[in-house]
Amino acid sequence: MKCLICHDSKLYYYNYRYYKTTMSGTHYARYLQISNSLKLLMRTEPVNIEDTSKLNEVSLTNTEIVSCPSIMTLKDLLKNKQKVKKIISNEIDTVDFLVLKAPGFYANIAAKLAQKKQKPYIVEVGGCAWDALWNHGLKGKLIAPIHYYKTKQLVSEATHVLYVTKEFLQKRYPTRGKSVNCSNVELLSFDEQTLINRISKIKNYSDDQVLVIGTVGPVDVKYKGQQFIIKALAHLKNQGIKNFEYQLVGGGDNSYLFSLANKLKVNRQVRFIGTMPHEKLMNWFEEIDIYAQPSLTEGLPRALIEAMSKGLPSVGTRVGGIPELLDKNLTFRKGKTIINEIEKLFTSFNKKNMLQQAKRNFNESKKYDSNIIRKRREDFYRSFIKDNFK
Repeated sequence: MKCLICHDSKLYYYNYRYYKTTMSGTHYARYLQISNSLKLLMRTEPVNIEDTSKLNEVSLTNTEIVSCPSIMTLKDLLKNKQKVKKIISNEIDTVDFLVLKAPGFYANIAAKLAQKKQKPYIVEVGGCAWDALWNHGLKGKLIAPIHYYKTKQLVSEATHVLYVTKEFLQKRYPTRGKSVNCSNVELLSFDEQTLINRISKIKNYSDDQVLVIGTVGPVDVKYKGQQFIIKALAHLKNQGIKNFEYQLVGGGDNSYLFSLANKLKVNRQVRFIGTMPHEKLMNWFEEIDIYAQPSLTEGLPRALIEAMSKGLPSVGTRVGGIPELLDKNLTFRKGKTIINEIEKLFTSFNKKNMLQQAKRNFNESKKYDSNIIRKRREDFYRSFIKDNFK
């Protein structure tokens, strides 16, 4: 059995090794449970050896990389669409089934071609097409309605759909086929000592403790929302409240956020960490005091779940799967009131509620135990194989 995975994401490479800024290095290996070999159709980009230390190497056992031109922008779509269709069509002929990562431009094209060629496919819905594009500038707003419709059609027509959320994406992109909710996040272990350490740390806070807030995500994508945290810190500083530091982990051009912090005179409270290998990231979660996910759009954020597994009190926007994870009282609405709501949440933290949230989040993260998630996913994959290859 051979499988073609179509994913709009990007792989970086150096000296025949491949890397990603996010996602577990073994992410794609899970598909070897139902196939002997994989073909991974993605965008690719070379990097320098210095950059590889900040990235996560991807395990590609029995996997062939199929590099595909970008069709992420209107210019690229007009230039490369026919070339992409040809590449995908040729690759479909060489495999038995497909896994289509949605929302995705490659996925939309591949689904239509697979239907014509009568090749079965699974759709995995990891986010919202509308939210991702609508919150991505004027050009995104022009494309959002089309991509939203195409994603709804893609999911509706699929015979097997895997959602990363429990409810949100299912409501927005319903399917007539079989479905399962199954997060992409798989936590390998739960060390009770982690929670004990967190509790001890919180109990030892001084009255003037500087609390370190952290966010993981690209720093050049405005819908990730880091600007709202920076603006909230500026508002608090104007009120004489300066006991917060903001650390941002993630790649990309930070010039907008850097300039914003300077303009609002909170640059001494804002630190850009850059990208970080997964192992170091998990250690960083243990060092900070509050995790913030201020995104304008999300599926089910991996970093938030990993932060919760470290007993981190956390806040996040009331979008996507975030409300499925956090205490409702620690979520905030996107819109005109977002900065004021963030301020109120930060100033509401005290030892008592931080201890409550540390315990609550640690226990909530246990729902993403790899043993539970993997069994659910593998059972669904096997049902797909059984339905299509009797």
